[in-house]
Amino acid sequence: MIPAVCGVLLPAVGLVAAPPSVPEDLSARLSAAIKDAGPPALGAIVVNTEGVLAQGVAGVRARGESAPVTLDDRWHVGSCTKSMTATLCARLIERGLLSWDRTLAEAFPELKDQMHEAYRAVTLRDLLSHRAGIQGEPPPKLWGALWKHKGTTTEGRELTAKDILTRAPKGTPGEHFEYSNFGYMIAGLMAERATGKAWEDLMRDEVFTPLNITSAGFGPPGSADKVDNARGHGLGGAPIKPGPMADNPPSLGPAGTVHATLADLGMYVRAQLRGARAEDFGFLKAQSFATLHTPPNGDYALGWVIQQPKWAAGRRVIWHNGSNTMWYAEMAVIPEAGVAVVVTANESTPVSEKAVRDTLRALVRDFAPPPVNPPASEVPPPGAK
Repeated sequence: MIPAVCGVLLPAVGLVAAPPSVPEDLSARLSAAIKDAGPPALGAIVVNTEGVLAQGVAGVRARGESAPVTLDDRWHVGSCTKSMTATLCARLIERGLLSWDRTLAEAFPELKDQMHEAYRAVTLRDLLSHRAGIQGEPPPKLWGALWKHKGTTTEGRELTAKDILTRAPKGTPGEHFEYSNFGYMIAGLMAERATGKAWEDLMRDEVFTPLNITSAGFGPPGSADKVDNARGHGLGGAPIKPGPMADNPPSLGPAGTVHATLADLGMYVRAQLRGARAEDFGFLKAQSFATLHTPPNGDYALGWVIQQPKWAAGRRVIWHNGSNTMWYAEMAVIPEAGVAVVVTANESTPVSEKAVRDTLRALVRDFAPPPVNPPASEVPPPGAK
């Protein structure tokens, strides 16, 4: 992975072009991508700091059905939810309800004597940057218990904390990188303990509503009895009806269960774009966005990967992907260019993921072209991928 340029607060310099009154329609190029790669449907949106530059959908809601996807369909974004959870925590921190340095021992005093001693000093920042040492692979017994759990999602996260925090860490907490959904579940639980509210309610109150996101929800979108929304597809290619087996256990929410329309996903990445450019729009302070977008070390920040890839002309990209094995999504924010892109698919096979990835990179090249004579800081570093 490419070394990140960390801690950069971009002044909102230069003019950002006003978006067109009618965004460019991307449907034809998405149809071509489907023909080449085969996912049932694709969706994409491109935004700048002022609004929508382009958007479109193509394909069908369910393989074997004729109903086409529309711009009103909601898309499951899997682990792209992680940055939303981190953003929620930043909102609570600005109000003094949490801190990046809140430890597990402080958050869960009732578990202090039971948890592995190495976890007691682990912080919220460690959890959100996957440097808490918490394992990534689910313990079979716990995973089975979460599938069978009939209580609230908060209770499911409490069950997770009681199990995971008694186990030996993977590597040295605070230093070792270990991508972990369980770490994000526990981070969500920390927010719940700090406020007395469920993570789902906090997401609505602290992220969705302030950003005017109205379509977002949790779990598989759409109805089970009719094809009224795009459906995820299993590894065998068959559509999966919304229901308990169409997503991960609901308590995994903070790590990856959000769905929303393209328009609302565009609103979300637009907020991240404006924050990365140090714009003050009343949602978070510039320093909070800088914390979210700055890796402690390496290239994983707080819910975001920070890189300088060749496909973005060596410019800083704030990126993440997400999948629950039935959907696939990628988000990319390019602060220097003033552009952000989201591309989604209702399938997560290698060919579908490639269709999303190739489409996103092509949109970045088209809507965020590098300057003709880029400054030295924007020249791709040797060996960039």
